[in-house]
Parts: sequence; structure tokens; C-alpha cells
Amino acid sequence: MQDRMMSWIAKGNEHVQSLTISIITGTACPCLIADDSDETSYNPGWHRANPAPGDEDCDGSGIIDPNKTTTVTNLKAMIFTEKLTTQADSMMDQILDQLGKIQATDLIICGCWDSDNEAYFSISGYNDRTAKITYDSKDYLIREVYTMPESVCQWARLVEKN
Repeated sequence: MQDRMMSWIAKGNEHVQSLTISIITGTACPCLIADDSDETSYNPGWHRANPAPGDEDCDGSGIIDPNKTTTVTNLKAMIFTEKLTTQADSMMDQILDQLGKIQATDLIICGCWDSDNEAYFSISGYNDRTAKITYDSKDYLIREVYTMPESVCQWARLVEKN
């Protein structure tokens, strides 16, 4: 079933668009683990309490710069806006429930296809510290990912990066 879905996306239609994902890898900054919450997040207070000379400061990215690399992959995916999601049927309603509250500037993507390697591309495990998606000259952060049963495809909610 996944092969059929990816083949359909590779061929394209009015909802299939090109986008890129920039995957950021490197050494995690200690400021990410200094926070007492369950989620890792940038902690400017940690940097004020532990000033570092130059390269050891992550500048809010959560990755220490000398070790940071960025890999850009060309993707194709079905892209939906908040406006299109309001016309949802019952199956789409179930998917939207998994993705959370959709804002007017959010995008919903479905079924990522790696255009360069002609293969399915999983966006599970990426977040605002490890990846950004660029579409129509705007950067978006991955907020929620829902993998359909039997891994047919993934749906994701993207939030415009400010």
C-alpha cells in the first residue's frame, strides 16, 4: 500500500508540491538538558550562567556550531493549508485529531517522497531543533507527525518559523 501511495506522489497532482528538509546534526548544547521540564528546549538562562567563549554557544539552535552540519534533501509531498482542512471528511477528521490545532499559517503535509533518491522519506523523529522544512520560500518547523496504520504514509503539521 505504501508503494502505491509513494508512486502516486512521485507522479504528482495539484496537491503534490516540492519542498526541502534541512536536517541539522551535531553535538547537543548543554543548555538543552539543563531545563527541568520533560521536553528539551533552548535555555538562554543556562548561557547567561555559563558564558562560553565563541563556538561553544549554540545561538539558540541547540547545536554547538563547530560540530553542526546541515543536509538538505529535496522532497515531494501533498500539501494542505488550514483552509483545505476545514473541508475534511471523517477520515481526515481522525488524522487532524492526531495533529492538533491547525492555525491559519500552518501547513499539513502527507507522504514525503525523496525526489533525489526516489524513495519514501520518514520525517518521524525530527523536531524544531533537528530539522526545518522550506516550502514556497518560507521555513516551517515540524510539530506533530502521525503515521497511518501499516505505515501507508505520514501526515505532519508544520508551523511557520518566525
